[in-house]
Amino acid sequence: MSKCKKKQDVLRVDCSNAPLDIRPAVNAIVARVEAVSQFLRDQGSAQKIVVVMGEGHTFSIHKILQAAVIRALRQKEDAGNAPWKNLVVAHEGDHALPLNGIKMAIELYASGKIKLLPYAKDIFSQLSVREEMAYYLAYFTSTMAPVAKHARDVLSYRMNIPTIHNDVSRNSSRMFKADRAIVSDVLSQQDQSFVPQNVDEEMIDAVSKIGMTLRNHFMANKLGEFMMTHDSNLAVQTTGLDHIFGHLSEGLSYKTSLTHYLRAQGMAVIPVLVHGDYHRFPQQAFKENPDAVMIEGLSDKSFYYEGKSQHVVELFIRKEEKFIDEIAQASELKLERDYYDTKGEFQKTCRSHIWEA
Repeated sequence: MSKCKKKQDVLRVDCSNAPLDIRPAVNAIVARVEAVSQFLRDQGSAQKIVVVMGEGHTFSIHKILQAAVIRALRQKEDAGNAPWKNLVVAHEGDHALPLNGIKMAIELYASGKIKLLPYAKDIFSQLSVREEMAYYLAYFTSTMAPVAKHARDVLSYRMNIPTIHNDVSRNSSRMFKADRAIVSDVLSQQDQSFVPQNVDEEMIDAVSKIGMTLRNHFMANKLGEFMMTHDSNLAVQTTGLDHIFGHLSEGLSYKTSLTHYLRAQGMAVIPVLVHGDYHRFPQQAFKENPDAVMIEGLSDKSFYYEGKSQHVVELFIRKEEKFIDEIAQASELKLERDYYDTKGEFQKTCRSHIWEA
């Protein structure tokens, strides 16, 4: 491989001629990671890399793209020819989600018909990150492209890739005070221009300007800690597009974006943008992130299930599974997309050592 030049141009990948074929996007992203990683190694730099992969939360193909990139990176690492080590993954999502999966399990199976074993609480308190993720895969159901999300997360689990959710805890769109207070205090110390707001409110809007600022900082810190714990110098962070660079019309500046806070920690960041609405992003972001990859022309088919009956949800699940099959066929990609079958498998595993028949 040729050495990476110090300056690169933002890379554009046009998939419009085959909007279900994600291979050109996967190849471009992985090549970018290899080039940046090799350049840092050649320079004797210990700088860590974060691939920030954007998504529209209801777009299945964005999450399948993430899964394919995660697998390709891990396969290169396992083959022993990657200039990075110990890949980890982080998803924008309530950091308590795996524990909420345990809570759901308790509510489902400790209702009198099945009793918890006496030592179950001790087991819960000693679960590893991987074991917590098994409960998440077994019991948590998303309303936004759930089949693609589940397939992506099952892939990480099967490949034994350390994975966390690193967003703040919240109820719907309202951020809990405890997480907000922690990150607000840290931000105030690091950035003298930052003025904490709504300090007396129990919860604030998680998608407001202040909410997005706090969440981005929280995610950056959590990911940094996670990478350090696992001695990792490469991470894939999945997140909504507005977190990556900000959003001009929403008043979200690049200075308070996830990318900016990761760079402030000394990370090398490779932003991956997957939607054509690029005028939303501040131009400063592109100037400071020449390693960015812009994916254009992928399918915009969307799946959103909130408020629908169980019967309708099941029909939509089947439709999304069929759509993912179409992506897999066009991309020559193998994925576990059997939503209910894999959930049943994880539920059986979680029950086996905790529930009393």
